[in-house]
Amino acid sequence: MEWTFDQVRNVHLFQDAGTQLAKIFLRRSEKGKKKFRVKTLVSFLYFSSRRQKQLERSRKEWATTNRAFDSREDAQRYIDRKKKDVARFIQQREG
Repeated sequence: MEWTFDQVRNVHLFQDAGTQLAKIFLRRSEKGKKKFRVKTLVSFLYFSSRRQKQLERSRKEWATTNRAFDSREDAQRYIDRKKKDVARFIQQREG
């Protein structure tokens, strides 16, 4: 399992043998506030059965969190922390 960065889509991917387990997107907000948005997606397979059923009912395959930042530096620091947290979360569920 390792993190890779796709520069074309501006996304960090957490993959295991070609299977995407999590994604982290960074984008600039379309609104005029000049904020940066970080969107984290984790495969629903790593959550409890109750949460999986909620996601299945809403026809979603990813559990999502969003966060806004005023500067790119703050967003990048958050992404670095989030990558570690997501990797630990998934590895705990795997083992």
